[in-house]
Amino acid sequence: MSAKHPAGSDDQNWDEGEILDLLFVQDTTGSQGPYIVGARNSILEICHLLQASGKLRKDKGLRVGLLAYRDYPPEDQTYITKPYEFTHDLDIMKRNLGELTAEGGGDDPEALSAALECALNMKGWRTDATKVIVVVTDAPPHGIGERGDSFPNGAPDGVEAADPLGTARLMAENSFTLFILACEPTLSKYYSYATDFYKALAKITSGATYALTDPRLLSACIIGSALEGIELQALSRRYQEDIAQRIFVKKEPIDKVIEEVHSLMLGSQQKVTTVDAGRVYKDSPVAEHNCDVWITCQTIADARGKLKRVPGSRFTPAYNNSTITTSSAREFYKVKVTVKNTGSKIIVMKTFDSGEQKLSEKVIKCNHMYTLDFDINTPYNFVLECERTSKPFSRTFSAEVDLNVHEIFQGS
Repeated sequence: MSAKHPAGSDDQNWDEGEILDLLFVQDTTGSQGPYIVGARNSILEICHLLQASGKLRKDKGLRVGLLAYRDYPPEDQTYITKPYEFTHDLDIMKRNLGELTAEGGGDDPEALSAALECALNMKGWRTDATKVIVVVTDAPPHGIGERGDSFPNGAPDGVEAADPLGTARLMAENSFTLFILACEPTLSKYYSYATDFYKALAKITSGATYALTDPRLLSACIIGSALEGIELQALSRRYQEDIAQRIFVKKEPIDKVIEEVHSLMLGSQQKVTTVDAGRVYKDSPVAEHNCDVWITCQTIADARGKLKRVPGSRFTPAYNNSTITTSSAREFYKVKVTVKNTGSKIIVMKTFDSGEQKLSEKVIKCNHMYTLDFDINTPYNFVLECERTSKPFSRTFSAEVDLNVHEIFQGS
């Protein structure tokens, strides 16, 4: 796919302050319940604090949009992407978030590539606004070389999907800034290349990737990302003429120009608001190598054979220790539970918290296994449904375990 300008752009001329179009892209597969709840509870606070920052025009300076995504069929049968149009009305945004539930998602990778393409081409982007896209996820896209990927080429056979590296470059050409909020420790603990991929994707657009180590940090990360996007776009205007000259006249490779301008911007004397979530990732030459591979390759297929696995933990000792010794970190630390169905009938598993609020619903296919995230030492209530029969049960997970829904359903 190619586009010089996103579809449906709406020109506006403001004579004071900045205008911001903020798109919130949310993975809504089964493990994302706490982050959806966090966004739902804090969206009004986020928007009010952005308005109070003094950086935005008071009259319609802020519009927010929402894009939910899951996976391709047959891994998920609900939807691939689900966009909600931009709005100035925060009550509408909160209502849209209220429609989202965490469920579905078959294999671990999700349809992030489709979500990025949809985000770029959403109707209503204002051409003179600062355009910020914030992605919240704990899973990689298809096609980057992760194990257990049902669509190792990036999408199901016969489905045309834009390459995410190409989409990121189109975002850069059209002045979008992409921020990734990586739900940790899940993303880096269970995937070999996802963290480096997301860092590269954000860097192509002069954005950043932040470790979201606690759902309660969601609002701070979104606010920080939006303000940083405003300031980086203002700073990039200083380099706009040079960028145009180098890309369109001198025909220099866009990747080289992006890399050099990004370094110049980071080294600028201008103060830029940044998100400080603590030092989570340790320095790694292998991780830097992978990031460079993603940035310099034209497609994810070109990159796959050049990647290296990072040895050991990606986290700093301080972060690793904090997940063990800090009570708040322990409260939100995730454990992987392998859910399988060894029977001959499909079983639907509904998950509820201790207050009976529904968190997710997932179809467990016959002879399939799924890896799901649960908060450690947190009580959950479940309902298994098979044909017209249901069976409730409860579990609290303190370590990684297997959960055979067929055996539970058949048990007394």
